[in-house]
Order: sequence, then C-alpha cells, then structure tokens
Amino acid sequence: MVLVDSCSKGLTAPWTNVLIAAIAIYDGVRLYAIDAHFQEIAKHTTLLLYRPGYGGSYNDVDDGRVESCR
Repeated sequence: MVLVDSCSKGLTAPWTNVLIAAIAIYDGVRLYAIDAHFQEIAKHTTLLLYRPGYGGSYNDVDDGRVESCR
C-alpha cells in the first residue's frame, strides 16, 4: 500500500488520519480537511483534497491531479 511506503520516506501521521486517507483513496472521493497531515499524505499518495473556492463553491484548480466534477 502506498501509505505504508510513505513511512519509509519519513512521513509520519496519526493512525486515524492514515485510516481516513486510506478510505478516501479506496473510495475515490475528495477529502475536506484542514489538518496539515492530510496535505503531506496527498503529496506522496493519490489522495485528492477538496479545496473550496470563493463563497464555498468548488475550486477546480487544485494540485494538478484534478478531474472535472461537472
């Protein structure tokens, strides 16, 4: 699993965050979180983070790994 391989790269996160990220990756959904651990996990995995745009609308400009939701 990719999350396990991230530990060898020096990435550490609480096991609950790893579990939540793993479920989001498995289900193919975007994760809305303000915890910095999720941003680090997303850099090393296929985790997609939801980033709201102006007024809470969906921001299609993400980190380069965005599929259109339209």
